[in-house]
Amino acid sequence: MNQAFRLLVAAAALAPLPASAASSGPCFKLDGQSYCQAWSAKDATSSKTEFLRSGETVDRWQNMVTILKYGDVHTLAGATGRYMAIVKPYLGPGANPQWVRPKKPLHAEEAATRLLLSSGSDTEYVVVYFAADREKPAYVVAFSQHVPLPSGQIPTMAQYGRWVNDMRAMVPRGISH
Repeated sequence: MNQAFRLLVAAAALAPLPASAASSGPCFKLDGQSYCQAWSAKDATSSKTEFLRSGETVDRWQNMVTILKYGDVHTLAGATGRYMAIVKPYLGPGANPQWVRPKKPLHAEEAATRLLLSSGSDTEYVVVYFAADREKPAYVVAFSQHVPLPSGQIPTMAQYGRWVNDMRAMVPRGISH
C-alpha cells in the first residue's frame, strides 16, 4: 500500500521518528511469525509503531502489525471512534463491521473487528483489536495483510481468533513511547 495511505489510515498528523526495517527495537510473534519494530511516530497525545517481518519494508510488505496508543483516550468507544473515523473513507460501500468481545477480558474494555480497506488499486484485510483500561491510554493493534493474500488464502474464523488472542497479549508490551 502506498506510504501516504498507510500513514493516513493509521494515525494522521504524527511526526515520524527514525527507525529502519531491520530495527533493533522490540520484536514479538503473531501466529508464529516474528515481527520487529520498523517505524514509529508520535505527537503530544498519540503514538504509532509499525512492526514487519524480516525482509519487508514500510513501503513493501505483505503483513504488518501496527500499534496505536491514544494517550488522551481511556475508553473503548473513544478508541474505536477515533480509529473508525480515520478508516471510514477506505471502507467499501455498505460496510458494516461486526464486533466481537472476548469472554474473558484482559482489560476493562476490549473488542475486535475485521475490515477490508481500499485506496485505488491497494487493498488490505485488517484485523483490529481495541483495548481500554480506566485512567490508562487506550490501544489499537491492527494486523494488516495486502490483498490478494498469498496463494489466495482467506483467513478462517479459527485463524481470526488466534490473531486476536496474540494481539491481546501485545498490549501494552509493544509500545516503546
